[in-house]
Amino acid sequence: MPISIDELKKGVESLRVICDNDPKGEFEYRNYCSKSYYAVYHSVKYFVNDKHNFDQAVENGGYNGMGTHQKIITFLDEHIHIPSFNHNREYKKLVYRLKTMRKYRVNSDYYLDVSVNKTTYIQSETQYEGVMNIISSL
Repeated sequence: MPISIDELKKGVESLRVICDNDPKGEFEYRNYCSKSYYAVYHSVKYFVNDKHNFDQAVENGGYNGMGTHQKIITFLDEHIHIPSFNHNREYKKLVYRLKTMRKYRVNSDYYLDVSVNKTTYIQSETQYEGVMNIISSL
């Protein structure tokens, strides 16, 4: 059975408990950085589709040749400058946090020679909370 965004968020919370209380090593920090990014990615994707017809914008073109993750970042980057958006600062923060978390996720999943430690975990956790707060406020 497919996993829902809420179930993914619950899994991220479980990883947070492990990382806060009894991390066995770098694996747990990497796992948190990776999965928290995906929870954010799916939450942002749902949000921009629901509020700003993201899927329709992608269908209508202008995002060809981009991966799905880059499409969302580009869409937000382009639309935060539209005056009809009342919350430009919040959208800028959302883009920044999404890009930052993506960097943590890439390092966690692909670059084993890059250390992912408690500091990285805390930074990722801060970004995760920030994104979720922004989405709920917009």
